[in-house]
Amino acid sequence: MTIERRATRLARRAEANASLYFFTRHGYRQHYKRRWLHNWHHEAICARLQDVFDGRCRRLIINVPPRYSKTEIAVINFMAWALGRQPDAEFIHTSYSSRLAVNNSMRCREVVQSEWYRRLFPKTKLAVGSAAKDDWRTTAGGVVYATGAGGSITGYGAGKKREVPGFGGAIIVDELQRVAPYSPALKQARDLLRDAFPIPLDLPGDMAGLIAAADAAMPTA
Repeated sequence: MTIERRATRLARRAEANASLYFFTRHGYRQHYKRRWLHNWHHEAICARLQDVFDGRCRRLIINVPPRYSKTEIAVINFMAWALGRQPDAEFIHTSYSSRLAVNNSMRCREVVQSEWYRRLFPKTKLAVGSAAKDDWRTTAGGVVYATGAGGSITGYGAGKKREVPGFGGAIIVDELQRVAPYSPALKQARDLLRDAFPIPLDLPGDMAGLIAAADAAMPTA
């Protein structure tokens, strides 16, 4: 490998470490072995998520049409990248479907276990016994817990109280609008958000975020 090529590779890794947008681009190339066909909205989503990480935004709604990479970026990549930056961060991820939430958690864990990720974030490692797809941890005390709209979050939290301000985690809600309007599952989800989720986000010094990703209504002809 030439000096120039090595320098370029190191520069790309530094970009991916510091920026969620470049992390997403780098990870896509590493995982899918092809270039990411990115658009302006990808960078806009990443910029707002980085505001959550930096503490400039505490509640964020991402509303875009289906298949626009919101789950890939706002759930899977954001949790993985944030754990790379803060290995002890705590996440609760929920969706209308337990299966979807668990699958997202599993995909995030696969990213954290990948060789390219370990080169970017060597200090972030899975704890022994983190084989469950819906509840896994890092050696630094980080947590990712995934559940469906009707699931329980008792005993789990999102965010850390830090003496020095810094990102501590987030509650990430994906596609809850897909549940039928009057279904018991949606009522449970609304109750969960209203009664449980605001509490840990309002504690002084507790840097956590609430991120909701939803499908926008598709335009009709």
